[in-house]
Amino acid sequence: MTRKPNLIMLTGLAVWLAGCSTPPDRPDTPSTIRQTPRIVLEEQIAHRYESPQAHYELGKIFLSERQWSKAQFHFEVAIRFAPNHWPAKAALVRSLRDGGNRTAAQITADRFMKEAVDIRDLMYLGKAFQTEMLEEYALQCFEHGLRIAPNSAQVHRELGFYYLQKGDSIRAEEYLRRSFALNRYQPDVAHELGKMGVIIQAPRPRKETTPAPSTSTPGRTATPAPAGKKPAGGTDRIP
Repeated sequence: MTRKPNLIMLTGLAVWLAGCSTPPDRPDTPSTIRQTPRIVLEEQIAHRYESPQAHYELGKIFLSERQWSKAQFHFEVAIRFAPNHWPAKAALVRSLRDGGNRTAAQITADRFMKEAVDIRDLMYLGKAFQTEMLEEYALQCFEHGLRIAPNSAQVHRELGFYYLQKGDSIRAEEYLRRSFALNRYQPDVAHELGKMGVIIQAPRPRKETTPAPSTSTPGRTATPAPAGKKPAGGTDRIP
């Protein structure tokens, strides 16, 4: 009769010891996981310092940790090695703004807009600003593009989609209409205009034109009639 209680006690003791033997979660586990991408990027930079993407991604980590100076350093290095790295340029402006230096952020954004060599570059920069949730700088990019290229279908398109995202359907329709009028081969613009109830005409397929057959006799050239006289047949002919 005494063996059964003893067996129960031994079983309970074994279970309790097994639970105690399990090591508790280490408090530094989350920070270790967070630091893993940083360590990988730092090793990549140590192996190849001129990698703009590695500097950009490391800068994004510092940006998320609110380490403004370190983030700005790596964004600037990325831009130095890749002048057209639009995400790094937008992230640099954001790090300046979020770090409390709005004046420097605006000056830097203005400089990047002036450095854009064509409209496409300016639109890429504007989209990068949107990705970084810098809507005011994105709008400045698009409006600057409109000033220097008022007949650009791409600029009107980006402005139309910008206002569409903001919920301003009136301005969105205005710019999308103008963009489609400048270039009818834009399915996404046509789709949005159709959703707005705007009736549009799809572009007609382009036809190849063939030259009309010549009516002149081979080997002979037409001789113009003397001034004041009509050629035979009674019709005027342009020489």
